[in-house]
Amino acid sequence: MPATTPSYVLRLFVSGHSATTERTLQILHKLLEQSLGYPYTLKVIDIFKHPDQADANQISATPTLVRVWPQPIRRIVGDLNDVERVLQVLAAPEV
Repeated sequence: MPATTPSYVLRLFVSGHSATTERTLQILHKLLEQSLGYPYTLKVIDIFKHPDQADANQISATPTLVRVWPQPIRRIVGDLNDVERVLQVLAAPEV
């Protein structure tokens, strides 16, 4: 049985397209590319365009980064500038 490469599935919930959203995306892409060390899929969801997705994922504030895979689901709400905090949540062990 071949070994599978660890990978991440992430969702970033944002409120519209603004300079703040762009800055958050730049910070997050840089962090993921430089520090994660594993392949990842990042889906950006605008809660104004997709309120159903926000409800389904219990999003109450933006930005919110959700680690969908590996399980369990982890989330970071608010400022994503704290690289250590973001990496700590993303790399939290599977249960």
